[in-house]
Order: sequence, then structure tokens, then C-alpha cells
Amino acid sequence: MMEREVKNLREAIDILHVKQKEYADVIRTYLSSQSTDQSEISRITGELDDSMTELEESRGKLVNLKMQKEVASGMHNLTSGAVNGTYHLKNQQKGQ
Repeated sequence: MMEREVKNLREAIDILHVKQKEYADVIRTYLSSQSTDQSEISRITGELDDSMTELEESRGKLVNLKMQKEVASGMHNLTSGAVNGTYHLKNQQKGQ
């Protein structure tokens, strides 16, 4: 009867040992996957930061170009008005 009990206990221990190895493999895989995921998150975060910096630089350039366009447009309007005014004054002086 004792031999049977020892045999049953050994079988139970063997089963538990196999289960422990399976769980250890699952945990190792999980930890490895988590590490890979963290690395990927860090990489993507870096790319996002770079893209945000590039976007801010592009916005600044766009604002600068719009301001230059507005200044050029305003100067063109002033120049056009001055030319038209000068032309109009010359025509009035000729007509007199």
C-alpha cells in the first residue's frame, strides 16, 4: 500500500513539475513579449516626437511665408495705388 502511495505521489510530482515548466515557459514568453512591446513603444514614441518637431518647424515656416505674402501683397497694393495716383495726377496736369 505504501509503494502505491509513493508511486501516486511521484506521478503527482512529475505532473506538477511538467506544469511548472509549462508555466515558466509562458511567463518567459510573456516577459520577452512585454520587453519587445516596450522597445516598440519607445521607438514609436521617438518617431512621434520627431514628427511633432518637424510639424512645428513646418508650421513656423508656413506662418513666415504667409506673413511674407501679406507684406508683399500690401506693398503691391501700395505700389499700385501710388502708380495709379501718379498716373492720374499726370493726366490731370496734361488736361489743364
